[in-house]
Formats: sequence, C-alpha cells, structure tokens
Amino acid sequence: MRQGCSQLPSKLSIPCRSPVAASYVQRLHIHAWFIEILIQRDQKDHRPPEPSKFEQLAVKMGICLNLIPPTKPQSPKIRSPTESSTTVMSMMINAIQNMRNIEEYHFEMRDLALNTQAQQFLSAARQAFSSTLRSLTLHTSIFRFRSIFNAADLNTLTEISLFFDYYSAGSYDLRGVEETREVERRELEDVIAPFLHRYKATLTSLTLSSASSADLSPLFRTLGTFPSLRRFSANIYMDEPHLSDVGALVDFLHRHHSSLFLLDLKACTPDEGTGNA
Repeated sequence: MRQGCSQLPSKLSIPCRSPVAASYVQRLHIHAWFIEILIQRDQKDHRPPEPSKFEQLAVKMGICLNLIPPTKPQSPKIRSPTESSTTVMSMMINAIQNMRNIEEYHFEMRDLALNTQAQQFLSAARQAFSSTLRSLTLHTSIFRFRSIFNAADLNTLTEISLFFDYYSAGSYDLRGVEETREVERRELEDVIAPFLHRYKATLTSLTLSSASSADLSPLFRTLGTFPSLRRFSANIYMDEPHLSDVGALVDFLHRHHSSLFLLDLKACTPDEGTGNA
C-alpha cells in the first residue's frame, strides 16, 4: 500500500513519525501557498491571541521527527511568528530529506514567486529522491517553470503532468498582451520543451493541462518524438487564440500513433475552463 504525506497536521505526523517511517512514503504533495502564508504572517507586527495552525504544526512536526521532546496536551507556546515559521520550514525540509523512496511528486505553486523557502523544498526533494522518482506533476504559470526546472533537476521520469496556470499580464492594452504572448512562446519553446526532451527515452505518460491564455501551438511544434510514450492526455483550450495551429497537435499525435495505448483529449472553451490538474 502506498504511503502519502498530506499538508494537514493530523495526517502529516503519521508517515513522518521517524526517519524509518518517512522512508516508506511514496507519494508527496506540496502546495506552496502555505509558504506564502508563513511569510505574510512574519510581516505582521502583532501575534494572534491563539496559537495558529502553523504553530501547532511546528510542534507536531518537531515531535514526530524526534527533534523536540513531547509535551503535555496544551496549546503550544511559541515565542514569535518568525520562530514558528522558521521551525515549520525546518521541520518540513527535514521530513523531505528522510523520504528516500518517493515515486510520485506533486508540486503546486500556481502564480507564486519561487522564493528562497520554495527553492529549499525543491533542492531537498532533488537531493532526497531524484533517483527514485518516477512521476512528476507541476502546477504553475508558464513564466514560473524555468525557475522550478533549474531547482528540480531529476534523473529519471516516466510520467510527467504539467498544468499551465492562468497568468495576468497586468495590462489589457494590445501591446502588453502581445509582449506577454511572445514571452510565453519563448518559454514554451526554450524551457518547457527541452525539459520534456530530457526524458525522451523514458517517458511513457504525458499530461498537459492549461488555464493559460498562451497559444500552445509552439510547444507542439517544438516537441519531438517520445518512442516509449504510451499515454497522452490534454485538457486545453482548442480555439484559435489558444491553439492557432491545430496541425501542430495533429502532427504530434500522428508521430506517436504506433506507440500510444491511451489518448485522452478534452477540448475546452474559455467559458468552460479546464478545472484543476
């Protein structure tokens, strides 16, 4: 039975109770929004009257990793939000470093910046289980993938799932929109396609989902042939602004018609959306 590690404190303490137990964890999901919450709380000048979930999590993680002794049941007393945040991050990174047998890794950053704390997570993950990881799911905007890929150089992957989150250019003038699209095109061709090509020989499953306004045609034109690809799924907009060259997708599928066992295409319209990855 596969073991997982949830972001909820009550569940997190179960598989991560000790380094030995952590070594049995095979699935890991990280939602980077909680890092942003920690940072925002550190910037506050006052402390909440009651211990927050993160303060409670810091104590529970310390106990489950044997870094601090158990305490009698009561509200944890942590002197400052800054200390609490630092403790939480330290506990989480230590837990990841003990997870040496992760096979499935899901990292969701959406449109958050890849700050130092998130980079530490990615670095710890790469050092801990880059040789055992088989399945990778990344959820962020097209502009954030470059920084994630630089910090997540993994050895062997057989399954990759990428979700391109919506990105607001902050301007609705025609020039600003066109500049954003041009940058997205370069990122698709120069960053995302080469990352996928690293696993050309081993990739058996590829899933692409998008809530982005980007035209994905450049990505399909740039992608080469994956000889071991057995499953391909796409949950994307297929109107002209998002897929200006349908032939690029058709050519990609044609190149893999002899290897694919499963083809799952979900054609969305901007009104329908794509849901979550």
